[in-house]
Amino acid sequence: MSSNYTAFICEDLKSKISSGKTFPFSLRKLADIYGCSTRPVGQAIDQLIEQQYLRRLDNGRLSLGTKTPRQQKTRATKDIRSPQQLRRDIESALILESLRGKPCYLREEKLAEHFGIGRTALRNIFTDIALSGLLSHEQHKGWKLRAFTEKDLNDFLTVREQMELMALDVAKSKLIKTDLEVYLTKNQEPKTKKDPPDNNEFHDYILDKADNHYINSFFEHHAPFFDQLFIWEDQDPKMQKQTRQQHRKILKAMIDKKWDAAKKALSHHIWNNHNHLIAMVRSMQRKASQLPTEIA
Repeated sequence: MSSNYTAFICEDLKSKISSGKTFPFSLRKLADIYGCSTRPVGQAIDQLIEQQYLRRLDNGRLSLGTKTPRQQKTRATKDIRSPQQLRRDIESALILESLRGKPCYLREEKLAEHFGIGRTALRNIFTDIALSGLLSHEQHKGWKLRAFTEKDLNDFLTVREQMELMALDVAKSKLIKTDLEVYLTKNQEPKTKKDPPDNNEFHDYILDKADNHYINSFFEHHAPFFDQLFIWEDQDPKMQKQTRQQHRKILKAMIDKKWDAAKKALSHHIWNNHNHLIAMVRSMQRKASQLPTEIA
């Protein structure tokens, strides 16, 4: 378990102690809540004792320290989230804010208070999310949230179409029929609600077979931001069904080596699979911000 996990637990508990929120004084129960072993929890507790947020009694039990609200009781609370769940919650909130189409700065202190965590924990999560391109950090200004607009989407799709069609042209002689049939199976209509959603792996498969550094560089640099939006958009069951249908059409044409039909179906898929996302953009632009932000 990484030191970052220990730091997260420490900052999260410190924030809850300082605000008077309740939590169990049990390593085992906290480990269950955070979804980890007792080791990082124990390390976090040791740090909180050293910082006087907690103290250890003569009988070995934990109690509130000198920096805590004395009226707090030691009972379990439901507002403690795992780092994974907290990251997903924060990322979803940032994506929604991005859909408003206005670049803005996110101040750590205000956002940490908004999400009910410490600044260190928030900074770690922001650093992780920044890898997708959703956030960037500017010196002396703070975290800047990327604005998502219809023009931004269209500009990306214009280049993506050319790059992916080029990759298919280069890769078509290297594609293996049995591989394509596996991807086709993964995009069949689900038999139960527990079956996985549509499968996008064949896109990466084409890029891998094309083996073009410059095409791959475009997708590695620019795609992660849009992938997050597309994954989030694709949670809609109707979108999942539409995507599966489009994937099957592309894959069947590739299996039959009907390359013109495959390219036509791929272009259609790239350009006609994001009406739901555009509708969300327009809807969000009419709504007030739900986060404490400052205009960039």
